[in-house]
Amino acid sequence: MVKGGIIKLRTKQSLDAKANDKQVTIFAPVWVKKALKEILPALKGAQFEIEPPSGKYIKIQDKLTLMQLLAIARNEQANTTGIIKFKQYNQIPEQTIIALRDLAKHCVIVGKDIATHYGGYPAHSTIHPLNKDVIICDLAGLQFQQQNNTGRHVLISAIGKFPQGDLDKTIYLNTVGEKKTTYQAAKQDKTGRFIPGSFKDKTVLFDVKAYQAFVIQDFLLAATAVNSYAEFNCPSLDLNFKFLKYGAGFFADGLDGQARKMLSENLALAVLKSIEQLCKLPFSARNHIKRIELPFYKEKTNKKIELILLAINKLCEKNNIEFASLPTDALAPTSKKYTTATTNCADPHAVMGNEMHYGSVDAAIAENLKQKGNNFSPVCNQAMGAKFVQLSYQIERNDTFDLTNTFSEPVSSNLLKWSALAGLGAAGIVKAGFALSLGLSASWFAAFAVGMTVVLGIEIMVRLYRRFSTEQYSDQNSVAHAKKLMSMLSQSNVESEIPLSCMKEKLFSSDKLEKMHSLKNACPYHAVADFEAVKSVQVKKK
Repeated sequence: MVKGGIIKLRTKQSLDAKANDKQVTIFAPVWVKKALKEILPALKGAQFEIEPPSGKYIKIQDKLTLMQLLAIARNEQANTTGIIKFKQYNQIPEQTIIALRDLAKHCVIVGKDIATHYGGYPAHSTIHPLNKDVIICDLAGLQFQQQNNTGRHVLISAIGKFPQGDLDKTIYLNTVGEKKTTYQAAKQDKTGRFIPGSFKDKTVLFDVKAYQAFVIQDFLLAATAVNSYAEFNCPSLDLNFKFLKYGAGFFADGLDGQARKMLSENLALAVLKSIEQLCKLPFSARNHIKRIELPFYKEKTNKKIELILLAINKLCEKNNIEFASLPTDALAPTSKKYTTATTNCADPHAVMGNEMHYGSVDAAIAENLKQKGNNFSPVCNQAMGAKFVQLSYQIERNDTFDLTNTFSEPVSSNLLKWSALAGLGAAGIVKAGFALSLGLSASWFAAFAVGMTVVLGIEIMVRLYRRFSTEQYSDQNSVAHAKKLMSMLSQSNVESEIPLSCMKEKLFSSDKLEKMHSLKNACPYHAVADFEAVKSVQVKKK
């Protein structure tokens, strides 16, 4: 039996459903490039037949591309259970197949199409005509349906390990910024980082910090990807960026206990942190995003989420970004001024649209597009491009770094000129110093060598400092960070209601905030760390 496997076309897709959309682009964090090289040996020489017996193949040789990754990872006709169809692969280890699905989750596909309609999900929802341009960001969330799904990365089992993928350590280190801890060590943690729960009848601890790190990376990747797409393909567009409430519905089926109960508020808090990081990026990285919308995030019975949405509104207002949290369809034209750019709650096992027939959010979005998501399929649209992007975001400092990267950064010619001048200056000082203090003469060559050694030492120290403090992960105290986020609420005594049509009632009255004071000891990883700051907000009554 030949090494490789088969690639099934998605439901309601055929070999004739070809697209030639060069503007559609796959985006992935730069660390994924190394992960592709890491997994290549297990796949080299494999060939995957597209919809047998077509005789058309995708062959893996000396390089695994992002398009090939998504084609062989998201190769199922449909998947609504999270059960991986290992039988679609031949002579490829299960841990490699799991790694393919894991890595596909860290990629997004961005492109533009015409939304002919919106609506249709949930079942019996009205389908409205539309006929407007939309930008889609094909993004999958963490999946908690089966033990070998991506959600296992943020879970720690009390007894036994979850099924392992070839890239588990690489993915966790590059996303969370540290090595994954053990159940025994997590059990001793007193910060509240680990929440008890169960997953497929296993007793687990849910790692809040890890979960939020995955969401932050997803949000920043999606936001910078749609902004980059607009900049290069439709620079006149201003966007209403919708980040859907992903991973909290079907994908959370296997999760239970406190971990499940607190999933929505941890998602909302991670989005708050994501927007804070987005606003710290150069304006050119977000200049097309004029509005951020979080559909269906608001929960009437969850006061913590209401507080978080209020904080997000203040943060967006401070950075001249409109904000909304409306209970409306992803493709609904909720802004008259801006073009919709939305994520879609994708699946890492099947391409965009998955089961189709309006069976899910992802399916409904694809059904309502003119090309039915075909231009987002790496099999149907082999003209799509690919980009690796450098993401920068702040979580607590990791305890392990790849120091080889510290000294492999490219040095600009301008920096080399200044280094040479600095070396000459240092050489002059060394030569004069020898003559004045020691009465010795030194050759200019020796003095220059000493001077350049000093410059090199300073450069090494600077690079080490940057590596350990200001690169992808930054040192920050969680409590102080949360306090900073929430302190925005106490900067003014003006009206604090989120100006959204879906929130006609006041978010809080003063007496409700008094009751929230009893939660002041909440851990720094949960929805609000500093209730004293929130308590000081005065919400006026009309």
